[in-house]
Amino acid sequence: MIKNPYSGKLISIDGLDGSGKSVQAGLLKLFLEKNGKDVYLTHYPTEKSQYSTEIQKALKKEIILDSYQLHTLMAKDRAEDFFNYVIPALKNGLFVISDRSAFSSLAVGPRNDEELAKYEELNKEFFLPDLGMIILLRPETSLQRIIARGEKIEEYESLENLRIAYQSYEKLASKYGLFVINGEQTIENVHENIKALVKEVLLN
Repeated sequence: MIKNPYSGKLISIDGLDGSGKSVQAGLLKLFLEKNGKDVYLTHYPTEKSQYSTEIQKALKKEIILDSYQLHTLMAKDRAEDFFNYVIPALKNGLFVISDRSAFSSLAVGPRNDEELAKYEELNKEFFLPDLGMIILLRPETSLQRIIARGEKIEEYESLENLRIAYQSYEKLASKYGLFVINGEQTIENVHENIKALVKEVLLN
């Protein structure tokens, strides 16, 4: 991945399922708009690309794809939004908030360093965030929240896979300079943590 060359700012929010990424992305959008910023909010996988239906079927185990096939589709889905909407927004000076990013694929797809290199190659055209955050909570808490929502357990939501993803996110945070936020806190406290980082890194 490469550095964002444009005047706009790219913010990514990743983390285990149930960590409240979408809620926090929405709250951050409101906060930035109150501070006079124009914002483009996106999330991955999208619901609008030609690949999104197949991705959802694979996640729900309605069709069988291996991990690399699935994340190749996710990269293509991400690319449609990235080149058609994210880059123009950044060129125009907007703040772009990404609810999930390539880091989610890097966390849940590979199972070793050799595989990680393949997944990084798959996502090499995307920009590194100006501020990247990972909301981490215990895998057990993640699974409890998924079950509490009454949703069917998807491809990467077994306790074993959540534990692997947790460890992967920790490694990615160290490798890419991402900020880790404690997702065991209340929604309000997580939001305050995110606001503090945004003010420190992007608004000072």
